[in-house]
This record gives sequence, structure tokens and C-alpha cells, in this order.
Amino acid sequence: MPSAPAARAADNDPLGAVGAFYGALSRADGGSAVAHVVPQKRGKDPYNENTMTAFFASLREPLRVLHIEQTKNDAVTVKYRYTRPNGTVCNGTADVTTTVLDGKALIQKISANC
Repeated sequence: MPSAPAARAADNDPLGAVGAFYGALSRADGGSAVAHVVPQKRGKDPYNENTMTAFFASLREPLRVLHIEQTKNDAVTVKYRYTRPNGTVCNGTADVTTTVLDGKALIQKISANC
């Protein structure tokens, strides 16, 4: 069992928060994904758990994270791939901005190209 300080450090980890968000999307679990988003954006598109679940569950090929890298203290870049129901492939990149709220790293903004 990790010590309390180690657990707090993990909560404050932007890379871990973003990785958990995209991991949830790869399982089409919008409910778990939005837990990693700042509260004021939860439930609103594009951060609506039902919308996210429906979109990612409809994919012909599920989202797969290819690379994830922390680029600044509060920024993470994610490269991913998925195939839409019509067969078009998204080889995407997202720049994710995080913030710390109550000691926990949360996603504040995502700029993605597809």
C-alpha cells in the first residue's frame, strides 16, 4: 500500500490524469473519463459522459493511445488512433491543459485535431 504522500503525488500528476482519461475513452467509459475533467465542464459537450460513451462505443476500431508525453508542468500531448463507424481513420494529436484542484490534476482544456 502506498504511503499517503505518494498517493497525493499521484493525484497531482497531469500525465496520470490525462492517461486515465484516454484510457477510459478507449473503453468507451464516459463516466470514468469525466472524473478527470474540471467540475465546471462536466456534463457539457464535449465533456458529457453520455455523448462520450456513445461516440467511443460506436467506433469500428477503439481509441488506442500511441504516445503520451508531458510537455510542461500543466500540459500533456497525446497521440492516438481510432476508426470511425464509416471506416475513416483518425490519427489524432491532442494538446491537453491541466490544472490542480484540491490537490488533484484535472483536465481543463483539450485541443485535438480529429
